Amino acid sequence: VKALAVKHLVMGHQPGKASFADGTRRQRGEMVQKFDGLIFLIDVGMSRGIDDTGKGYSQGALLHIRGGRKARAVAVYPDGPARQLWP
Repeated sequence: VKALAVKHLVMGHQPGKASFADGTRRQRGEMVQKFDGLIFLIDVGMSRGIDDTGKGYSQGALLHIRGGRKARAVAVYPDGPARQLWP
């Protein structure tokens, strides 16, 4: 992130489960952030081509990052309330 001179790194094209050295786990179909908002994994697997049922893992989601003094990141899902990811 420092080398790119950015505040956040957003990664897609990795819809499956993910685990981190500290024990954090991301289930497929879920957005997650790590390292105090430095990394966001956003691929929730909405493509029909990624699983056997042809339906995908979810109906999609949107990541909204707001900067400034009240910086925050929120995951917005079509079938439920928004979920604050960071801070």
